[in-house]
Amino acid sequence: MNTNKYYDPFSAIVKSYDAGEKNLFDKTDMTKIYIVKLNDNEKIPVNKKVFKIGTKSELCDYIITNSKYVGRYHARLVSEGGRTFFEDNNSTNKSYVNNKQVYPNQKVPLKDGDEIKLANVCFRFVCESY
Repeated sequence: MNTNKYYDPFSAIVKSYDAGEKNLFDKTDMTKIYIVKLNDNEKIPVNKKVFKIGTKSELCDYIITNSKYVGRYHARLVSEGGRTFFEDNNSTNKSYVNNKQVYPNQKVPLKDGDEIKLANVCFRFVCESY
């Protein structure tokens, strides 16, 4: 069996399917992707293929309102090929994954439990299978 994964941006779920099947929504191997803001445990669903984070509502999908150090469009989570990657958008105050600096437009693969830091705001990446 040839199994592939795809990202469903409307449900923020990575789904598996047999490449020979016509109906891609029949398989039950699914994963829900979200980030948790560590200072208040806010659970934020990553519900787009390119999920932008920053302070400017016109530019981003998730808006950070309590930090003067996070950029207008600071970073993004990108889902492709069944994986989720973190990218810094050339931010002034830098981004980190697991305390390692992420350089502008560098793609860092994320795994469940990884810590993401945008300037002074921290998140935990969650990839929940069900």
